Amino acid sequence: GGSISAAQAYIADVTREEDRARAIGLLGASIGMGFVAGPALGAFLDPWGFAMASFCAGGIAGANALFAMRVLREPHRERGARQGPARRQWSAMLGLGAIGRLLWAGFGMTLAFVAVETAFPLLGDHLWDLKGRDLGMVFAYVGVVVVITQGGLVGPLERRLGRRLCGLVGAVGMAIGLAVMGLGVSLGVWVSLAALGLISG
Repeated sequence: GGSISAAQAYIADVTREEDRARAIGLLGASIGMGFVAGPALGAFLDPWGFAMASFCAGGIAGANALFAMRVLREPHRERGARQGPARRQWSAMLGLGAIGRLLWAGFGMTLAFVAVETAFPLLGDHLWDLKGRDLGMVFAYVGVVVVITQGGLVGPLERRLGRRLCGLVGAVGMAIGLAVMGLGVSLGVWVSLAALGLISG
C-alpha cells in the first residue's frame, strides 16, 4: 500500500517541474490500468478460489519489488541533501502549515476513495445483487475513467488552469461525487455508478 507514495516521490525526483503533473498523471493512469486488468485476472482465477487470486496478487507484488530493486536507481540529489526529513520538518508536515494542509488533504482524499472502493462491493451485493463478475465490470469502468482523466486530461488541464486550481477542481469534483454516492444508495445503481465515475475522475 505504501508503493504509491514512494512512486510519486521517485517521479518528483526524476522529472522537471514543468513535466511533473503529467508524469504523476501517468502514474495515476497506470493505477487505473490495474483496475481494468485486476478484475479480469480475478475473473480468470475465480474457478480456483479466492486463495489462488490472493497468492497471484502476492506474487505480482513480489515481482514488482524485485523489478524495482533491480532496475530503479537512486535519483541524483545535490551534494549534502538530506535523505529524510529532520525532526523539525515532521511538525511542519503534520501541522497546519502549507505542507501539512496539503498532506492532510491528500490523506483525506485517499481515505475517501479507499472507503468507497471497500464499501461499494458490499453495498452492490446487498442492494443490487451485484456479484463478482458485475463488480469486476464496475471496477474496470473505474479504471477506464482513471486512465482517461489521469493519463489524458491532467497534463492539459494543469497547463491551462494551473496546479492549484486543477487540484481544487479535482477535490470539489470528488466531494460532489461522494455526496451523490450517499444519495445513490436510495436512488439506484445507475446514480451510484455515475457518482463513482465522478469520484474516480
